[in-house]
Amino acid sequence: MDDLSLLYGIMAGDGCLSRGLKNRTISITCNYYNDRPFFDEVVIPLLNKIRGKKTKYRLRPKYGKIEINFSDKELFNKLVSIGFPVGKKWSKLEIPDIFQSNKYTKNIIAGFFATDGSVVRANNHGILYPRLEIHNKCHKILEQMQSFLLTNNIKANIYKIKPRNGFSISRLDMNGKINLLKFESLIGFINPKHKSLFEGFRDGRVAQPG
Repeated sequence: MDDLSLLYGIMAGDGCLSRGLKNRTISITCNYYNDRPFFDEVVIPLLNKIRGKKTKYRLRPKYGKIEINFSDKELFNKLVSIGFPVGKKWSKLEIPDIFQSNKYTKNIIAGFFATDGSVVRANNHGILYPRLEIHNKCHKILEQMQSFLLTNNIKANIYKIKPRNGFSISRLDMNGKINLLKFESLIGFINPKHKSLFEGFRDGRVAQPG
């Protein structure tokens, strides 16, 4: 369940399931420019372990994407059985009951942050500080994550931001170095680009936190 909960989190951020007449397709799409190490070090080894076979990704620099598309009926049905939506997921996405424990919820948040999260330098009237952000169309799963983080003494807030392309977007924020360190200790950063930024803030190389 460890591996499956991590995959669920990654899929919740940047993955989807699609069903055709014959195929059951699993897709994960990330950023061509800075997510290749994440695919090489985390996503591909994870899928290879779960599936017991090699999985490949495709580079699409013209579209700024790196993507995985494969048909796997067994894994597809497993993800559906634990609650992952088929097709458009935004109104249905949530942390399923089977993963409602500290161990698995941590994995889901780690996978979700790796794909839909960012480590940014915020500026409040000249005071620079680190901020963790997760943007997503599904408000419910962000509320579940917020509840878990607050329970574990990590201050997290949710804001509604301006609609994009007709879709309402929610943002989960964790501000300041204290929350940054707590998040790393509890959840961890599994995407190398986030880990590098975290280390920069931790060591004072990115900004002097407020």
